[in-house]
Amino acid sequence: MILGIVKDVTDPINIKIQAKEPLPLGKYVTIERDDDKCLGLVETSLSSSSAISNITNFQEALESVEVSKDSTRDKGFETTIRIIGTVESLKNGRPTLPSTPTIPGTKISDIEHDILRIIFSPDSSEWSRIGNLLRTDEIDAKINIDEIVSRHLAILSMTGMGKSNFVTVLAREIGKRNGTAIIFDYHNDYGQLELFNEENEKINVNHVDAKITPRILSGDQFAQIIDIPKSAIHQADILIEIFEQIREETNFWERLEAELILVRDGIGAVAPAAAPGPAAAAEQRDRQRRAGRLLTRVQRARRLYSNVIDPLIENPRDSLRQNSINILNATNFNEKQADIGLSYYLETAFNDRKNSALGNRDVIFQDPLFFVIEEAHTFIKVGSETETKFIAGKIAKEARKFGMGLCIVSQRPSKVDEDVLSQMGSFAVLKMIQKRDQDSIFNTSEEITEKMAGHLSSLNVGEAFLTGRFVKIPTLVKIDEETKSKGFGSDISATNAWSKSVKMTKKESSQELIDKEDL
Repeated sequence: MILGIVKDVTDPINIKIQAKEPLPLGKYVTIERDDDKCLGLVETSLSSSSAISNITNFQEALESVEVSKDSTRDKGFETTIRIIGTVESLKNGRPTLPSTPTIPGTKISDIEHDILRIIFSPDSSEWSRIGNLLRTDEIDAKINIDEIVSRHLAILSMTGMGKSNFVTVLAREIGKRNGTAIIFDYHNDYGQLELFNEENEKINVNHVDAKITPRILSGDQFAQIIDIPKSAIHQADILIEIFEQIREETNFWERLEAELILVRDGIGAVAPAAAPGPAAAAEQRDRQRRAGRLLTRVQRARRLYSNVIDPLIENPRDSLRQNSINILNATNFNEKQADIGLSYYLETAFNDRKNSALGNRDVIFQDPLFFVIEEAHTFIKVGSETETKFIAGKIAKEARKFGMGLCIVSQRPSKVDEDVLSQMGSFAVLKMIQKRDQDSIFNTSEEITEKMAGHLSSLNVGEAFLTGRFVKIPTLVKIDEETKSKGFGSDISATNAWSKSVKMTKKESSQELIDKEDL
C-alpha cells in the first residue's frame, strides 16, 4: 500500500514526504528506490490545512472547518523519514546506507511483515524476545544477549516509566538460558522477584542481603562508612591505628570499643611515643579526649550499622551464585556504604572473570555474567570520584575481553559520568522529559538523532527506543510487562491500602463485640 510520495530530499539519509494520511512516529516504511529498496523510520509527522492555517477569528475558523471537510485537497500530511539502510543489507545483518539522495516522486509504501520478522526477530539462540514492535504488534522485538554481556548496556528514563521492568525482562531471558546476573538493588525494587520460563518452571533467583565486613576495608574506608567527618583528622588517625590491628577479629565491635576505652583512659597500647614534658602531657590529654568523642561515634555506628557491617562474614561475595539471578539487596546501606559495597562486589566479580579467563577454576563466576547497577547516577557521578566510578570505568573499558557485561540504570543520564556512559555499546531509552537528559543521550549515542531525542517525551510507559549493538537497527518497542514477577518497584496504591485498613479495623471491632458477648 502506498503511504506517500517523496517531496524534498536534503541528503542521502533524510527525506521529506507528502503522506496519504498521518503516519505515527516510529513506523517503519519502504522507500521504493530504483536502485535498491530502503527501510525508513518516521521521525516527524505533521498535518496542515490550507483553509484553516491563515484564519484570524473564531467565526472564520468555524466556516473554514466546513470548507476543509468538503475539500479532498485541503489537508496535507508532511512527514520526515530517516533511511536506516537497504532492505537486503538489513536482512543480511549488515546495514548499508545509500550513497545518493532519493529522487523526488519516489513512492513510500508499507513494509512486508516477513521482512520485519527477518530484521527484528532473528531465530538464532543469542536473540531474545523482550516485547513487540511499537507500531506493529504482530512482530516480536528481540535483542542480542551476547552483545549486552560483551559490550554493555544503559537503560535510561525518568522515574516510573519502566526501567526496572525492563531489567526484570532481561533477568528473565538470562535466567532462561541458565545465565548469571547480579542486580545491585539500592531501593528494594526486586525484593520479591520471582521468574518463570514459558513452561512455568521457576528460574533460579538468589536473594542476598548486601553486607560489608571489616576484612575487605581499609582504615580510611571504615572511617567513611561509620560517618567520621573529614574534619575529624585526629579521631580518624586513632581509629585507623586500632582498625589495622583488629580488622580480622570476629568480635570486632567489642574489641574496637575496648581499645578506645583504654586510649580514653590513658592506658591504651595504641599511643604515640613522646618525650616527657608539659607539651607531651597536653598532647596525651587531647588524645584521650578525642578517643572519648570517637568512642561515642563508634557506639552510635554499631547501633545503626551492625546489620550491614558484619565481622562474622569472611567474604560477602560468597553468598552469590553462578547460573542464578542474584539480587543484592542494599536497602540498609547509606550512600557511602552502598558505594564502597558496590565497588567491592564489582571488583571481586571482575577479578573472578579475569582469573577464569586465565584458566583458574577456583572462582565463583567461571562463566560470563551481567552486572546491573540501579541508580547509576548516585554511584557513577559527573565530577565526583567515587569508589564505584573507578572500577565501573575499568570494567566498561576492559571487561569485554573477560565476559562481564555492565548495565547502568538511571533516571538522570546527565548526571552519569560521560566517560562511562559513552562506553555503553547499547542503549534502551524510555520516556525522558528533561531537556538536559535528552541532550546527554543525544551526545552519547551516535544513532540517536536530535529529532528522536526530542520525541522521547512522547513515549508512553513501557515504550522504549533501542539502539546500539544489541539490535540490528534502531528500534521502537513495547516491552513485555513483568511487574508481577518483580514484586516491589511499581507504585504503591495509597487509596487501596487505606481502604483495606478501614475494612480490617471494622472487622476487628466486630470481633471485639462478639468476644464481649461471649463473656
